[in-house]
Amino acid sequence: MNYYITLTTKCNMYCSYCYGKSCEDFGNNLELNIDYALPQKINYAIKDLIDFINQDPEPTLIFYGGEPILELENMEKIMKNTAPYRCILQTNGTLLDKLDRCLILEHPIITSKNVI
Repeated sequence: MNYYITLTTKCNMYCSYCYGKSCEDFGNNLELNIDYALPQKINYAIKDLIDFINQDPEPTLIFYGGEPILELENMEKIMKNTAPYRCILQTNGTLLDKLDRCLILEHPIITSKNVI
C-alpha cells in the first residue's frame, strides 16, 4: 500500500506552482476550499504511524509536504523503524545533501524533484 506522509507544510522555497501559493495568482474570484489552518508540523505520534505502517508487509512510503527534508529527523525515524518496500521523496532538491548516506543505502529512495 502507498502511504502519503506529510511531515510538514513548511517549505524553504516560494515556488509559484505550490498549491497554496499558486492560488494567490488567481485573485479572489477563484472558488477553492484550501485549508490554510493545517498545522505546519505533524501533531500525531510518530510511533502510532510506525505501528500502523508495520502492519503492511510491503509498504511504499511517500514523503510529501511542504518540504519533507525540513523534518529530516522524523523522516529518518520512520524509515529506520519500518521495512519499506520503497521510499519516494517529493522534494525541491535543495536539501538532498542532508540525507544520511547509510540510510539511503539501506532504503533506496526515489526522488521526485520539483523544478522551478
